[in-house]
Amino acid sequence: MKGNASEIQALYSHQIGMQGVDSHQETYEVEKQAKKLAQQLSCIIVVTGAIDFITDGERMAYVHEGHFVMSKVTAMGCTATGIVGAFLAVNSDPLEASFHAMKAMGIAGKSAASRSRGTGSMMINFLDELSNLMAYD
Repeated sequence: MKGNASEIQALYSHQIGMQGVDSHQETYEVEKQAKKLAQQLSCIIVVTGAIDFITDGERMAYVHEGHFVMSKVTAMGCTATGIVGAFLAVNSDPLEASFHAMKAMGIAGKSAASRSRGTGSMMINFLDELSNLMAYD
């Protein structure tokens, strides 16, 4: 399950007290709730934000890559979901797969942002960077 901090908080508390899908909370504010939710649902929770947080309820991982402009690009969250799915197809450890997927997103996003002039070129540059990632990146 993937969402920003407000979305994960809403799932945890069973309340929809947010406006749209934009997060008004930081990742660290919902770490405990994400861990409990992962335990309750027996799944991986990926909390996206400036720092991504991934947990299976016991283990935790953080991804510090990325760039703030990624939060302004339409469909970046949906892209993250697809990338996590692709990584799950080739790695039997769901936490590790989710971590590597978000790491790849962050690396590609940071590199793309460095040569983008706005959100339109950011998406194109992001796709180019993502397709050119190598295992050692």
